[in-house]
Amino acid sequence: MSTHKINGQKWSFAITEKGCCRSHFGSTWYADRSIVISPKQSKKQMINTIIHEVLHASFPQIKEEEIKNAADSCTEILRKYKNKWRK
Repeated sequence: MSTHKINGQKWSFAITEKGCCRSHFGSTWYADRSIVISPKQSKKQMINTIIHEVLHASFPQIKEEEIKNAADSCTEILRKYKNKWRK
């Protein structure tokens, strides 16, 4: 488990099956400021899930559909330009 600042607050972050909902690839727990990502997904899906859950932590007032759309857009842009920034 690692700790990262999101909107100026410390959040714990883990890639593990423990604490993750079975029907989702990731979970954001607001009460204890933690994000849990399931390891049982492709690399592309994991990037999307990390972005998705960080968006939830950053903007808890935004609806699920909008978070999903934003995460999908970010994932596609990162995938499209990965050869430009991964050197």
